[in-house]
Amino acid sequence: MSNDSRIHVKGWLRIKHLVLLVTLDESRNLHATSRHMNMSQPAASKMLKDIETFFGMTLFYRQPRHMEITDAGRLLVRYARSILNDTDRLIDDLVSLREGATASSSSARCRARHRCCCPRQSPRSRLGVHSWR
Repeated sequence: MSNDSRIHVKGWLRIKHLVLLVTLDESRNLHATSRHMNMSQPAASKMLKDIETFFGMTLFYRQPRHMEITDAGRLLVRYARSILNDTDRLIDDLVSLREGATASSSSARCRARHRCCCPRQSPRSRLGVHSWR
């Protein structure tokens, strides 16, 4: 893939596309996915079609009551999960920085690695956009 193509993918692909793919993989149902993402089913369907058109391959086979993931879909979902996990860690580290800790503090690393056993309040509800100078 050429460098221009890589730049084009990075400029077009959005976090909401990745969330759609991961949620669809988990539910295998476009209606449930659209509800989870607070969008209409036609909008979710169009977003999936746009992603498939952009990459030039089918990611999910549509069945009457569910969807089956393709090999290409599995590959893209695996990377989408990784990117979304990195995004969660970024948010955790930014919240830690704002609260006076260092981004590499052991408690932040523990929370990022062991989400299931380190309960905490979600930072997403508190994270605001600020101008850093």
